Amino acid sequence: KALVKEIIKNIENSFIQFGLIVSEITGDSSISLHELSSSNIIIGTPEKIKMFLQSRTEKKIFQSIKLVVLDEIHFIREERGAILESLLVYFTKNFANSRKNIRVLALSATIPNFFDIAKFLNINISNGLFYFG
Repeated sequence: KALVKEIIKNIENSFIQFGLIVSEITGDSSISLHELSSSNIIIGTPEKIKMFLQSRTEKKIFQSIKLVVLDEIHFIREERGAILESLLVYFTKNFANSRKNIRVLALSATIPNFFDIAKFLNINISNGLFYFG
């Protein structure tokens, strides 16, 4: 939750000047469906996003997503990793089946097995995987 709040604090003013609405979905926040559906950028915890995706009404809001950014992807190896994994599967499988293009940006400074995760996400290693280090 603290990371979500920090990210919103850092980027919200930059996007407001372009007329974009940034919304937070965490256990500490409450947001109406109207507010969520009018958001251009949604930043939330994996647990709360998964909860929204399990609701039919709220699931429709996520159908227009074009970019999913998952920070701290190395947590996929830890206790909360199952939730991250299920979100990755949800977005990649649902959008692949609906023929919509979605870009997944998975970030980590410490992940050792980025090739394995790229294969898991069906990413073309030669032109879809970018790593630095």
